[in-house]
Amino acid sequence: MILKKDFDPIRAYQQFDTLYINTPRYAEVNNALEESLSLMLRSTGLDRRNLLITGDPGMGKSLTLKRFMERLNAEAKKRNPGALLVLYVCTPEDTSLKAMSTALLVALGDPFAGKATHYVQMIRVRKLMDELGVI
Repeated sequence: MILKKDFDPIRAYQQFDTLYINTPRYAEVNNALEESLSLMLRSTGLDRRNLLITGDPGMGKSLTLKRFMERLNAEAKKRNPGALLVLYVCTPEDTSLKAMSTALLVALGDPFAGKATHYVQMIRVRKLMDELGVI
């Protein structure tokens, strides 16, 4: 391996998890995500849509979804700096309703996440999602 004179190993290590290889399978999954988003945006219903991605541990579900979300949110922020188009929340599979609503509020930036009942929290979740433009 030939290293450039300005190669910084510390910076390379810090950026390591942002590097990825766009394999044909990754492109296929990303295209399916794009198609799902397109269908959702064309739907006439006002209900929120959810996307469930399943697979064995270590297959790259979370990383793929995070990259997809970051790209969409970056594009949305160009048009509206306060926008949050896609919300990503990771919780344990046996989470309670209150823990789920708290996690949603944390992801939405609510300073009072964890306060109040699950029902009241979900009202705040809905309000914040509307304000931020979450689809």
